[in-house]
Amino acid sequence: MTLKRFGYQSTPETRAQATSAIAHAEGRIKEPKGFVKRMVLDPAFIKQVRKNLALTQKEFSILLGVELVTVESWEGGRRTPDGPVTNMILLLPRHPELKQWLQELRKEAVAA
Repeated sequence: MTLKRFGYQSTPETRAQATSAIAHAEGRIKEPKGFVKRMVLDPAFIKQVRKNLALTQKEFSILLGVELVTVESWEGGRRTPDGPVTNMILLLPRHPELKQWLQELRKEAVAA
């Protein structure tokens, strides 16, 4: 089936992109140099970090600057944290003093 009947016009560029995507999916192409894969945290790990810090989901969400429903989704495995939040979750067990520092920053931000 062609997509021409839907108004799609295939070009050499789009064919090359499709071929490249298929080759990548099949493992025939490696990621470009400098490519960073997204780290996915296990929901049980996130929950354990929170519990080790003796925080409720609400307190943890405030600490990280995200919505409560976001933490619930992480721990339920429906979503995964990304970007700086992932790094913070990984750092908290190794540096528990970050909890107090982040709490102080949040208080200062609210007071300002």
